[in-house]
Amino acid sequence: MPSSCRRTPVTDAAVIAERIRRRVEGLAIEVDTPNGKAQLTNLTCSVGTGGYPNHGDTLDAVLLAADTATYQAKNSGRNRVVIA
Repeated sequence: MPSSCRRTPVTDAAVIAERIRRRVEGLAIEVDTPNGKAQLTNLTCSVGTGGYPNHGDTLDAVLLAADTATYQAKNSGRNRVVIA
């Protein structure tokens, strides 16, 4: 595992992810609807976090844990942060 990946505890990463999630939640983008009219749509994001060594002892294992946590966030209502 690269040493740079060991510097942020997973709980701190979740705090950072939550800060990002809140900022994204405050954004809106203009999208074209099927009838050709532009409409403002609010953005949200779902984030999964994982950390070494609690969620895996290799980069691939930690990424898989974080990916699984992301899907848990999406499946439990979206627009949230889940720690693996």
